[in-house]
Amino acid sequence: MNNFNVALLNGTVTYGAAQFDSDLPAHLMCVKKRGICLYGMAIDDVFGDVSWQSFLTSVMDDFNWIVESENICESPYYSVLNICRVLQIIVEKNKKYLSKYEGAIWAIEHLPSEYTSLVQKALEVYASNETVDECERKTGGFDWDTAVLMAFRDYTMERVTI
Repeated sequence: MNNFNVALLNGTVTYGAAQFDSDLPAHLMCVKKRGICLYGMAIDDVFGDVSWQSFLTSVMDDFNWIVESENICESPYYSVLNICRVLQIIVEKNKKYLSKYEGAIWAIEHLPSEYTSLVQKALEVYASNETVDECERKTGGFDWDTAVLMAFRDYTMERVTI
């Protein structure tokens, strides 16, 4: 599927739609690369190919939103994990698909030590089985250091260019 332009509105999928979910190519890439069929047709028989460019556009759209203003503070662990995945793609200049979790592991091994605890905290929240109320869902129920989040945002903005 080149020119990946898909809308999912009210349970109806429309290919070639003017409005679409920009996250969809990233989600579909995850399904194609890491999905496990539990029942029914094989994943490759249900979902078409997702081009690397569509995936990259999708994760970069998300990255651009995260680094805009103070959006990183709105959903810190999600933002940190997505930034880590984008950094790996940009720094290593490869077409290797990494999950958010794998991107964070890569970041812990490659980023300056001042960001290690931030990435580890994001991983802990992401992997946690703890129940949090709806109002704490975006923070995982934790307080996040705004100055550290903004410094991480600034660090990545200097390095991510396509």
